[in-house]
Amino acid sequence: ATVNVQNPISNLRVIADAYASPCGQGVRATDKVVTAGTAEMGGGEFYIQEQNRTSGMRVVSSEIVEEGDVVTVTGPLVNDAGEESISPTGVVISKHLLTLLTPVAMSNMAIGGGDCAQARGVTGGTGLRNIGLLIRTHGKVTYVGGEEESFFYIDDGSGLNDGSGHKGLRVACRGLAKPAPDAYLVVTGVSASQELDGKIIRLLKPRRDGDISVIDTRAGN
Repeated sequence: ATVNVQNPISNLRVIADAYASPCGQGVRATDKVVTAGTAEMGGGEFYIQEQNRTSGMRVVSSEIVEEGDVVTVTGPLVNDAGEESISPTGVVISKHLLTLLTPVAMSNMAIGGGDCAQARGVTGGTGLRNIGLLIRTHGKVTYVGGEEESFFYIDDGSGLNDGSGHKGLRVACRGLAKPAPDAYLVVTGVSASQELDGKIIRLLKPRRDGDISVIDTRAGN
């Protein structure tokens, strides 16, 4: 398919302005805050968002940045593994915030949100698109899986069904310790998405073990 790019580089007033642009459009996001650094995300991506926590986006890059860095990112928009992202040709760090951004609390159901212009939300999602934002949610562990599976599921009563056969919200745990079955957790991470069997599903990406807090370990609660 042919993509008609109107301007070689579109300067984004806010990250959400990118949602109206097609893949291939070059964008420049100036002075955005890193909420999940490259090393914490496995070395191939990081996340940026507005300081007022209204919108965020994944950046597909191995450039070393850390949480709290203020960066300018320039490059084309891409859809990578079901998530709108920037594939940068340049990343410039201008400063580092001493006070880190706090997560937005939301229910499992609210994570992801609906479509916004050309940027897809999650399949069946409603409300404001929040993919790319640092968030916090909670729930009981409903699935842990084997060592070969780098995720687990939690449910806060929303009863999500993403087609995987597991009830609740998928939580990525690459390199992190998995919780015990039936433990009740509070989890901080980036609201993300991924493709699964032709659908875009919710995915929560904690950054480190400290983002997963156990508040009740009693089975059945």
